Amino acid sequence: MKRIAILGSTGSIGQSALAVVDAHADKLQVVGLAAGENAARLSEQISRYRPRVAAMASGSAIDRLSDNGALGETTIAGSGRDGLVAVASHPDVDLVLCAIAFTAAYSLIALAVASRWLIWLPGILPLGAAWLLVLIAVATPDRHRGKPKATTIAPSVP
Repeated sequence: MKRIAILGSTGSIGQSALAVVDAHADKLQVVGLAAGENAARLSEQISRYRPRVAAMASGSAIDRLSDNGALGETTIAGSGRDGLVAVASHPDVDLVLCAIAFTAAYSLIALAVASRWLIWLPGILPLGAAWLLVLIAVATPDRHRGKPKATTIAPSVP
């Protein structure tokens, strides 16, 4: 079972990633979610996937999320960059799917390399849905045992 955190879970890429999780629920588990300002959608995702940790872009978004009452056992890690880092670095996370804007993604790339995280950045691939194949491949048994875990997939944009 691969435990994943999805940064940008309420956007189109994040929602597509959650559809992959649904299709491979026996191989993928959501342990962290982070979103921008869409508290209503993140509340629905928290109710469905019951992640251990979540974050949002702003304090006001967190207030709206808390008002929904759907948090259950999910811990709110914070807002902004600190919230993203807390979700991505949660000790239960095996893979970080980074589906957020480039500026925030760049700082997470550096953090991933320094911290030996496995991180996937689908938003910078020139082929729209190719990242879905990689996420599905992650759900298959680990064929790379003994190799370094620190991996950043960041192809250059044409």
